[in-house]
Amino acid sequence: MYHSMSAEQEAKSALNRPVPVPSAPKADGAKKVLDGAGVRAWANEDIWVELWKKVAFVAPQGGLGAAVDAPIGGLRTTYRDAYAAMVAEVAAVADAQGCPVDHDVVAEVLAMADSQPAEATTSMQRDVATGLPSELDAQVMAISRAGDEVGVPTPVFDVVGAVLAPREAAAREEAAARAGR
Repeated sequence: MYHSMSAEQEAKSALNRPVPVPSAPKADGAKKVLDGAGVRAWANEDIWVELWKKVAFVAPQGGLGAAVDAPIGGLRTTYRDAYAAMVAEVAAVADAQGCPVDHDVVAEVLAMADSQPAEATTSMQRDVATGLPSELDAQVMAISRAGDEVGVPTPVFDVVGAVLAPREAAAREEAAARAGR
């Protein structure tokens, strides 16, 4: 059974995380407004690094979690090596695309995973579990395609995509049938 954080827990968690703001004169104003509202923020030289870090957390959790039917508690214990390998694959793709993420992104993502409630899942996991169309293409398959484009192997993403693709196709066919297409 899938459990997720309540909306209240997610909101509190989001408010306790700093908000990245691109470093530029206009962004400095946004940072001041956020700081004034009590939301921690920081100015970042390259917002793409922050976006890739988010992908490094979300795509492996959603994809691997859906493939093995496990919340983050299982990913950070039983499937930790595969989870870490997926994070490293994201970092390698980002680097090959000219956006080097921190050299310790795997450790950062694992530490973040370790701090999450054990039963936490992503929306993609919940969609796959309930037979709904998911973000498989936009997350897992996108990393595999990006790796192919820049010559970076993504073997764990490729396997996860292959495992989930039939379920995704069935969910999309069912959704289309319900819509009368």
